[in-house]
Amino acid sequence: MVDDFSTDSENPFAAPAAPASAITQDSEPQEDSSVKKDLRAFVGNKWAYYYKQWESVLEGRDQKTGFNFVAFLFSGIWLPYRKMYFITFLFYGFIILETILQEVILLKILNRPDISEILDRVIGLGTSIVIGMYANTWYLSHSQKIIDEVRSEHDDDETVRRLLQQRGGTSLLSGFGMFFLFIIAMIAALVVISPEDF
Repeated sequence: MVDDFSTDSENPFAAPAAPASAITQDSEPQEDSSVKKDLRAFVGNKWAYYYKQWESVLEGRDQKTGFNFVAFLFSGIWLPYRKMYFITFLFYGFIILETILQEVILLKILNRPDISEILDRVIGLGTSIVIGMYANTWYLSHSQKIIDEVRSEHDDDETVRRLLQQRGGTSLLSGFGMFFLFIIAMIAALVVISPEDF
């Protein structure tokens, strides 16, 4: 029987046995409902999709968060669209730096446009795959960081969730605006390096 604790009868100093219902209740994270509400407020659009990807991580069962095909296909837009600006700048910076090095080394010094073209495709595909693989993990980490910041400054749940809605969610302006600026920066870098091509 589940309710029989033979060790208690043998040891008079043992703590009183807890009812099975209490054990079941205690085994569930008490903060779950609050965590879900905070994440729902922060994520906004597509909350159900992201929670499904994060559920096993939040419950401590697994570290996998699935593959994000939208992030894979539209990496340069998805990252700022979800307001992950730090990762966005790292991504843009990597692409611009790689393009500059490729232009200087492979095209100007080695004169190997064939290798440059292949490398373009390999790096582009590889970068997109990495972002697709880790997008949901990064987004969960980003969400938890902002939630912790807001929670450390405010105690009222209503205020917290209002601020989370403001700082989270999505932004088409950021998504397309930052991608447009990235294209401008890329063109500017190429003009400086190879003005004869423009």
